[in-house]
Amino acid sequence: MKNTYSKRTRISTCQFRKFLQYFCKDFTALQIADLMNINRNTANLWINKIRMRILLIVENEKMCDATQVQVDETYFRKPRRYFQRFNFHLEEITVFGCIDASGRVYAAVVSKPCKACIYPVIFKCCSATATIFTDKSTIYRMLPKLGYQHHTVSHVDHEFSRHENELCVTTNRIEGFWGWMKHRLSKFKGVKRDSLELHIAESVWRFNHRQDNIYKLLLKEFRVRPLNVN
Repeated sequence: MKNTYSKRTRISTCQFRKFLQYFCKDFTALQIADLMNINRNTANLWINKIRMRILLIVENEKMCDATQVQVDETYFRKPRRYFQRFNFHLEEITVFGCIDASGRVYAAVVSKPCKACIYPVIFKCCSATATIFTDKSTIYRMLPKLGYQHHTVSHVDHEFSRHENELCVTTNRIEGFWGWMKHRLSKFKGVKRDSLELHIAESVWRFNHRQDNIYKLLLKEFRVRPLNVN
């Protein structure tokens, strides 16, 4: 069946556009499957392919040479209280993020919260003399020695913002993104580890294009570079 937006598929162009509309409205796979009367596995397959493309788009659109940036890390955990009868290891996944003065964000899963994992992301996203706002974590102590203007707030002391020489020192913007992203992911009632990166990339992309018509953006993307579903 010929489809303008995907090669080698049994879904028509009209069906794909309808599917994409539901995806852009942030419906879950189960909701889309019910609305379109298709198998849930099929819905998951298409959503996964779309998210994989979005992951590539996010990497291509990643900020670079930002001059004023808030950075922070957040964590996803598997709570031990749900497995009291079993001695499961408490898995903790670190996600590091940056947001610039214009509100453009970038976030990615890192192996662990350390300089070796976090600093390469900062180098790629920030200019060599950028002003960087962080919390008091020891991870960021080397930033001034690397040429960055570094300002911190102490969350332990309940300090979330302050003014220095007409400059507002805060990490509220990146903290706000973490809250928005986790609230959005909560509707999935748990995200598998191997798909977390895709979910984070989708959240970043949706946030960065929150003022745009994302349905039209994706249609244009797939018209130029069609999806390939086996």
